[in-house]
Amino acid sequence: MRSKNASVGQQHYPTVTVGIPAHNEEANIKQLLLSILSQHEIGFTLDAVYVVFDGSTDHTANEARSVMNDRVHFIANKSRMGQAYAQNLIFEIAKSDVVVILEADTNPRDMNYLTNLIEPIVANDQVGLVQGNSTPLPGQTTLGDILKSQIDIYHTASINDRGVRDWITSGRGGRAFTQNVYTTMRWPNAVPEDSYALLWCRTHGIPTIFQESAVCYFRCSETFSDFLKERAKVSSAKKALEHYFPKNDVQKIFTRPLYLRVRMLSKLVFYHPFHSICYLFLDFILLFFNGENQFSDFWEATVSTKKL
Repeated sequence: MRSKNASVGQQHYPTVTVGIPAHNEEANIKQLLLSILSQHEIGFTLDAVYVVFDGSTDHTANEARSVMNDRVHFIANKSRMGQAYAQNLIFEIAKSDVVVILEADTNPRDMNYLTNLIEPIVANDQVGLVQGNSTPLPGQTTLGDILKSQIDIYHTASINDRGVRDWITSGRGGRAFTQNVYTTMRWPNAVPEDSYALLWCRTHGIPTIFQESAVCYFRCSETFSDFLKERAKVSSAKKALEHYFPKNDVQKIFTRPLYLRVRMLSKLVFYHPFHSICYLFLDFILLFFNGENQFSDFWEATVSTKKL
């Protein structure tokens, strides 16, 4: 991939802007910024980091501003506008070859995260979106441990199945967008932005890549109330996406083939028998809770997932 600033006979690495929407993220934002600034810039140049303070009511801004670096810039929304609005704003400001969007309650696993994430773009300038990988940290509560066991097995099985792997999408792993995507795509209101981006690229014939080696850490819900919030968000996401994309494509993101679900559950029972019983019980009691019918840009924060 040649940088837009490249000249004949002289090698220029692609430039990268990192964007972070942040609403009440005081627990992790400083750690994330320090991690980004510590990345090995192998094959790319880090142009800028933009943090959008989205109507936070805690000390997110103070924690972020304590990281003093010329490449870090801050934008403050007077009121909460939502993640899609913040990411659209980052896309409008950015001028780099690649924009990387990271969620503020995640953290790169190592100092080669950005190098690994943009590698498919450097290797093939037809790629428009690279989906990063994610892995949960050890649980701090019994519920956290149960959810980690389930996610570890289900995620690993999904990665190893090529048909499913190509449809994995999550903001938790971070995502890299090329200039031809981030200058064209804009998120509408009230959609799950990670899934929307993947489906938008697929609809426009733009190749996407899942990059297993680019890993971010995140924390599972540690309380039942936070677990319910996350499940409500997922259950309403499919309906929101079906307003924009074919139902069959949406199903590929949210539904695993029967043979894979059986294999996943079998492994969960074999390796974590107690956790499997608890997880099935959680699935059962969810039948008695009504999730949100409409996807929202203003979900109540899941506090227990914020401190990494």
